[in-house]
Amino acid sequence: MGNSFGTDTLEMKRLHRLGKLDKEHTFLFATMLMKQGKFKEAEILYNENTKLTSSENYNVSFNYATALLKNKKTREGLKKFYELKLAMKKNNDTQEILYGEIGKNILRILKGKKG
Repeated sequence: MGNSFGTDTLEMKRLHRLGKLDKEHTFLFATMLMKQGKFKEAEILYNENTKLTSSENYNVSFNYATALLKNKKTREGLKKFYELKLAMKKNNDTQEILYGEIGKNILRILKGKKG
């Protein structure tokens, strides 16, 4: 990371509004918001970040799908998980941990949307 942004939510929000966060810092900011339970704001940032990155950026896509689920957008979140899993399979990239988590989240959704 070239810049030394702090982890203060208000400062990150201000910098984002000014367009001074690159895609890496936008991802970090969204992750910070998820940890604070601010799922709607995180969803918006992850969605924005998926448009700025290649489709191979699995962490952004995974977190975006998770944010959708946390915002009770089950159908959209499930669709994003399937798209991510298909992209990983297509690219012959089955990062075991992430690939396994996708499968667990899909099963959790199908078994009753717990999580």
